[in-house]
Parts: sequence; C-alpha cells; structure tokens
Amino acid sequence: MSHGVHRPSYFKEYYSRPDVKKRVREYNRIREKSPERKALREKRRQKALNFLRDFKSNRLCVKCGWKEHTEILNFHHKNPKEKTLSLSGGSIGQVKKERLLEEIKKCELLCPNCHFWLHYRETVNK
Repeated sequence: MSHGVHRPSYFKEYYSRPDVKKRVREYNRIREKSPERKALREKRRQKALNFLRDFKSNRLCVKCGWKEHTEILNFHHKNPKEKTLSLSGGSIGQVKKERLLEEIKKCELLCPNCHFWLHYRETVNK
C-alpha cells in the first residue's frame, strides 16, 4: 500500500472504534460550547426569528381576525402528522429559510387565544 492511500473501509473502521468515538464526542462537545459557536448560533436564531416576525406582520388570525400585535400570532399546523419542525423552538436558527417557508405552508396563523382554545377542544374531545 502506498503512502496516503487507504482501503475504502479504513475510515469507517477507525471511527467506529469506541475510543475514537469517545474522543470525537468530547471534541464536538467542547467545540459546541465555545463562545464563537454560541454567538454564531444566536446570530442565526435571531435572523430566523426576525424572518418569522416579518412574515407575521400585516397578517391576522384566521379564526377571529385579530390583527393587533401580529408578532405574537402562533403558527398552528393544520395537520399535526405533517409537522417536521417546530417554528417556535430554539433550533430554528439551524434551518434554512426555504425549509422555514416549507413548514409555514403547512400552518395557519392563530392568535394566542384561538390557538389555546383549539388545542383545549382537541384534548377535551379525546
């Protein structure tokens, strides 16, 4: 075997070793906690939140027509089985804009009151 050439399965075998897995996990854990990574995650999260806030502006609740303070309108998935992403979670900064738009298409905007009552009725009717 010449220098620098490996069997195709070499890396798979190497990275499946328990000692290597442990070192890689530890490296990733430390890397994710670095101030630079935290700042980057927060910047992406804020960008996504701003996008969602802008999307909600000039819209209203589809149930009651409420249009004051559109920034607190909730995205409600019409079909919960199609839900692949929470639009209110902290991980939205890791998602591309196109992916957010795909998920938004599955939703309707509801005011907090209508959203609460909709879910309340769902639990009562079970």
